[in-house]
Amino acid sequence: TIRLCLGGETRRESVARGVSALSREVDLVLIHDAARPLATADLMCEGLRFASSSGAAIAAIPVRDTIKEVAPDGVIERTPDRVRLYAAQTPQVFRRDWLEESYRKLHVAGAELAFSDEAGLLEWAGYRVSIFPGSPENIKLTYPIDLLVADAILRSRRGIDQ
Repeated sequence: TIRLCLGGETRRESVARGVSALSREVDLVLIHDAARPLATADLMCEGLRFASSSGAAIAAIPVRDTIKEVAPDGVIERTPDRVRLYAAQTPQVFRRDWLEESYRKLHVAGAELAFSDEAGLLEWAGYRVSIFPGSPENIKLTYPIDLLVADAILRSRRGIDQ
């Protein structure tokens, strides 16, 4: 069965509306954003597999670049050790009851807290979120150059010479 629901003004509101529109039989919720159109079915299945045992899992890849934490005045404050840093991706998969309870806690808190993804919301609510191997090909389309990279990835997948 396919159900449609209107999104909200924010990602969080759109996801909350989507979750509330799900059939009560749904135990795991897979969240994936359209900004990452190159995710594969294998990646989705891996997320479901990880979340079915851990309760909450997101795709992530190790950070390759050196990251700098910078003050508002542009001065570097610190350089975190990238060995422990991962770039979060979607899909993100969560137990439905954990996701709903996290939304309830946020509502009760009454605060307008900003989370860039649902993993951040669940972490805030006290749940442990695991990672599973994402893919360097699962790029986020943000800048015009990303379309060129996506085109190259798709051509490579189809075996088309550049």
